[in-house]
Amino acid sequence: MTEPILLQTLKGKATSRPPFWFMRQAGRVLPSYLKIKEDYTFWQMMQNPKVAAEVTLCRFTIWVLMPPFYSVIFL
Repeated sequence: MTEPILLQTLKGKATSRPPFWFMRQAGRVLPSYLKIKEDYTFWQMMQNPKVAAEVTLCRFTIWVLMPPFYSVIFL
């Protein structure tokens, strides 16, 4: 079995493509995410780069108010 691309990348190995990490439910209770979700379906959020970036940054924006101990980080 081959090692997952994410682990290869973390070890500094060259890979055929960038790693992809998908955590759908990570921010589902954030008010900023819920506001975006009022206007877009999940599929629309994934297909629109601007909205996808905004959703991605929801988690990082809250770090200003609550330090990283509020976050769950999987490695």
